[in-house]
Amino acid sequence: MQSTDSLRELNAKLLAEIAELRKKFSEIKTKNDELKDKNTEIPELRRKIAELLKQGVEENKRRDAENAELKVRIIELEKNKTVTTKLESENAEFRDRITKVEQRQMQNDNVTITNSSNNSNNSSSNFNFVAEDRGKSLADEKMD
Repeated sequence: MQSTDSLRELNAKLLAEIAELRKKFSEIKTKNDELKDKNTEIPELRRKIAELLKQGVEENKRRDAENAELKVRIIELEKNKTVTTKLESENAEFRDRITKVEQRQMQNDNVTITNSSNNSNNSSSNFNFVAEDRGKSLADEKMD
């Protein structure tokens, strides 16, 4: 009878082990199904990565072209800045010259006005002087 009891005990152990193996198989099958799902996503993810890389390359090319244009524009602006600075300096010199010429012109105008004023005063005194001088010369002529 021990052999029957041993067999029953062995059978119980084997049934427990089979149940445990079925449980592990079920877990492995679930993980396997999850991995299959992930494996089906891999080609789609690779396609998206390739597309994004292509877009990145195109964007880099576009930015490189834009940067090249901007560098050319910066060089032009720097040249223009140099020319503008030179012209501003020349303009300042011309303004100084014009200011000096205007000041001289105002001084000349003041001198001319003063001279005109003096000349008109001198004219009347010269007129009197000439009249006196002529009066004497007429008297001198009569004496002769």
